[in-house]
Amino acid sequence: MTLSIIIPMYNEEFRIGNTLHNLFSYIDSDESKYFTNYEIVLIDDGSKDNTLSIVNKIKKDSLNLNIKILKHDNNQGKGRAVKTGVCNSNGDYIIYIDSDNAVSMFDLNLLIPYIKNFDIIIGSRKLNKYVYNLSIKRAARRLISLTGYLLNKTLVKGIHDTQCPFKLLPTNLAKIIFNKMSIDRYAFDLELLFLAQKNGYSIKEVSVNYKSQPGSQFRIFRDVYKSLKDFMKIHHNYFSGKYR
Repeated sequence: MTLSIIIPMYNEEFRIGNTLHNLFSYIDSDESKYFTNYEIVLIDDGSKDNTLSIVNKIKKDSLNLNIKILKHDNNQGKGRAVKTGVCNSNGDYIIYIDSDNAVSMFDLNLLIPYIKNFDIIIGSRKLNKYVYNLSIKRAARRLISLTGYLLNKTLVKGIHDTQCPFKLLPTNLAKIIFNKMSIDRYAFDLELLFLAQKNGYSIKEVSVNYKSQPGSQFRIFRDVYKSLKDFMKIHHNYFSGKYR
């Protein structure tokens, strides 16, 4: 079997190099033998820095690896970037990860044992009691906790961490689901899991090692607000029949 590794990028000139080198180390190791071949799909989502030139240079220097670089002229959101990667992937399976190496590719081996028994395997930070950021003020932590509880109880059932950027699924299934999706930004993971559950696909949540990285583009109140808007949009799409 072959695996397509999808990495969305936006202004990641200081982090993408380390992430790719970690990925290369995994592919070159004995731990990567479950998949017979790897395809790396990088999507530059309208970066305004040197992200694109850095990955182009890395590709040039790594001729023995199958690296595909795609580009959005304007920033369209992480969800749209991942969708572009899914639609242009050729592997039997896809996994999408963040460009900051918060979850090492070596943790893929924690997900692989469940491939034969589940349709979708997702990494989870909360099963490992990961704390988002201890420096966040108490009110912000409560807002995140309340938002997560609302989304888990009313939209996606039984999933502790919908947002962890480490999800593995068959490419043909990914293309079916992503072609129905309409959320382009932060809450696209939520829409993916919602549609998977509504269509009867089985999901396994597996604890992974998550290390918060400096330079995060996540903004607490802005992104929680946008996630709640997307939450309402998903509900509207479902009840209006747009997901059929």
